[in-house]
Amino acid sequence: MHEDAMPLDQIPLDHVVVTTTRDLDDLQHLFTRLGFNLTPRGYHTLGSANHLAIFSDTYLELLGQGNGTARTDLLSFGDGLTGVALRAADATRLHSRLRDAGGAVSETRDFSRPVAIARRDASFRTFTYEGAGLAGGRLFFCQHNTPDLVWRADDQTHPNGVTDVLEVVVLGDPAQRDPLALIPGTELDSADALRVGGAKIRFQQAAALQDRFKTAIVDAPPAPSLFGLVLAVQDLAKARKLLAQNGLIVTDTDEGFAVSPDQTGNVALLFTQRP
Repeated sequence: MHEDAMPLDQIPLDHVVVTTTRDLDDLQHLFTRLGFNLTPRGYHTLGSANHLAIFSDTYLELLGQGNGTARTDLLSFGDGLTGVALRAADATRLHSRLRDAGGAVSETRDFSRPVAIARRDASFRTFTYEGAGLAGGRLFFCQHNTPDLVWRADDQTHPNGVTDVLEVVVLGDPAQRDPLALIPGTELDSADALRVGGAKIRFQQAAALQDRFKTAIVDAPPAPSLFGLVLAVQDLAKARKLLAQNGLIVTDTDEGFAVSPDQTGNVALLFTQRP
């Protein structure tokens, strides 16, 4: 359903990562309040732990430290939206292609995590595109060796009605998206966005983001930084009512409603009606 039928030149959004350097329990509680149906905690062979909110073709990962050896790279990212993963059908071939084209890439890395309900391990191969130049975050590629252990129907329905990630929003000058154009299969979309499969990575400056998300931005970094997500929901009114009932402050926007970063572990969320 995913990699098996996907040519090398088609590289859609795979998932986004919200990281905590503190207690993963707290982040889990925040996103449960936000109406996400989270998977049980998984433990990576890298030393990290996660929960997933699985959507139709993407997912949101909550990532923190596991119980064993600390994963030190997470500490350098800080808290909030720190990762954008694009799906790779063949990470090894894509890695070679980007490197040969002059792209700055890390080495590939293989890891796994047990999936108790299936009594199998979900396994992955990833590498980072260091040329993206994101402050406090990373853009990387993820090859799923076992997609059936990730996209399970029981995990894809959420009380808030979210069905997919429509946009990853970057705080930065739209011209700063140019390094991403080296990635095969991406497509420039409007003056400030890059299309990755059915989703977009959009670069917007502080004034535009403050107006769009109705939230203040203080001390914007000079390099582009991951700011927020636009999420599609089945019923906008029901989603808004649920979050308000759960004690969250929701703010109406031109596209739907937003929840500020101070309520979400430092990621701005904009909920909009599914197209």
